[in-house]
Amino acid sequence: MDTRIEQLTSRQAFLACERLQRELAGHDRQQIISSSLSAAIHQSGGIILGAYDIAIKPPRLIGCLIDLPRADKPTSFCVTLLHNVRKEARNNGIGYQLRLAERVECQEKGLDFISWTIDPLYGIEAHLTFNKLGAIAPSYRREYFSGRADSSKQGFITDQLEIEWWINSPRVSATIDHGKPPAQFRIGFEQMEVVTKTTLANTVTRRLAQIESRPTSDYLLFEIPTYLAPLQTNYPELAQDWRLKTRDAFENFFSQGYVISGFMHEAGRSFHLFERTERRTLLKDEGKQEEQT
Repeated sequence: MDTRIEQLTSRQAFLACERLQRELAGHDRQQIISSSLSAAIHQSGGIILGAYDIAIKPPRLIGCLIDLPRADKPTSFCVTLLHNVRKEARNNGIGYQLRLAERVECQEKGLDFISWTIDPLYGIEAHLTFNKLGAIAPSYRREYFSGRADSSKQGFITDQLEIEWWINSPRVSATIDHGKPPAQFRIGFEQMEVVTKTTLANTVTRRLAQIESRPTSDYLLFEIPTYLAPLQTNYPELAQDWRLKTRDAFENFFSQGYVISGFMHEAGRSFHLFERTERRTLLKDEGKQEEQT
């Protein structure tokens, strides 16, 4: 798909972004960023980016990203309020392109990192966040969207991972600027401890049966559902069971000094990679591959 990423600065562009959100939200209206609010964010130094399908005449807006700047000394950063792409245009790298353009904008503003949240049980978001962008997740937030309607979640508990994308770190530069494989791929599977035990709930889905709460390795593999969305639709009780059993475990590992640094998909199953290390050490990791002997 031929796309163009550009800053949105006009009232017409802000209105197009609002219309896109309404199309994606359906009956859910509480989380929409209005055109007037977008204008205020722009005037206050925020970042508003749009992705256009340029194969259509005139070009059609197919994705938006909105950041609100913050300055909490000694660091300054942006918080992502919106990052979304039309359903029919997904899986074409558009969300990734928006993030790359966002990184450039934030670097020009002298910002240190970008913060957002993702659902810990959504593998697609985790792959983009950890493997393609080099971001990390140091903490967990329960019921992050509590009190806000979200029809897309169908009543699902909206826990979130808090993401930090240190855009100038050696870790991120190695991944994006130099095209090196994510740092975790130099770690052998023999060093990783699988802390979850799952069983088949039926012919197509798995159930979480057991979690090891006191691991011994510095590298942990934590299984999550391979595809959460159909699980929520077809087996909502099983989806909630995953959420309720995993939230304590995530918080437990974070409290022990682990950080989520990667995402693995092997043999049709998906795993978060927890790494026990200091954030400073992790961000310096350039993902250098050991030479084969």
